[in-house]
Amino acid sequence: MENNDQNHCRRCGTCCEKGGPTLHRDDLPLVEKGTIPLKDLYTIRKGEMVMDPAHEEPIPATEELVKIRGRGGEWRCRYLEEKGCVCQIYDHRPEECRAQKCWDTTEIEVVYPKDRISREDLLSGVSGLWELVQEHEQRCSYLQFEALARRIDTVDADDAGSLVTEMIAYDGHLRELVCGQGKMDPEILNFLFGRPMTETIHGFGLAVEKDGDRIILKPASSGQPVP
Repeated sequence: MENNDQNHCRRCGTCCEKGGPTLHRDDLPLVEKGTIPLKDLYTIRKGEMVMDPAHEEPIPATEELVKIRGRGGEWRCRYLEEKGCVCQIYDHRPEECRAQKCWDTTEIEVVYPKDRISREDLLSGVSGLWELVQEHEQRCSYLQFEALARRIDTVDADDAGSLVTEMIAYDGHLRELVCGQGKMDPEILNFLFGRPMTETIHGFGLAVEKDGDRIILKPASSGQPVP
């Protein structure tokens, strides 16, 4: 900060440019009332590689996080209007946004780790859909994926690689199924099942190449996860 005497928001948009907030229990009414629709959310699943902001290095997520999506492939919060740095839902903004003060991080440091919501908080009452999400989580667990990824350079690489590609194939097939037969809005998939594994495996040092229906694993050009 150029001015250490700052004590109010200057609407520079820096906080919002770095990504949407994680939602907390106090934010549930915003989702339940449709102020923040499910299609505007995405899930970071437990074990998924994320960037540790404190040390700027990749670490596995220790718990599930539900966050507001970016816009147009960027991490800028989708509710930030670029012109004038105006928040489209300012009067109903999430708890983290209300606590965020770049000149004094005391409040956000208290709020950030507490009472985060998960998909269960929003979907457990939706019979059928919640069971599908649970099945996906079980079959595409990042905790299991990480263990398999470590084995890919060992003597049992073929078996590990086969199990990894099965996970990736199931993840992709399920997304196609719920959109095709289930007639579900594709925009909601990143909330229901997290981001596609074809994208997130970069955080584990792997990438996917497709040869028809065949999935081929290869080293990622960068092992850095998305934020």
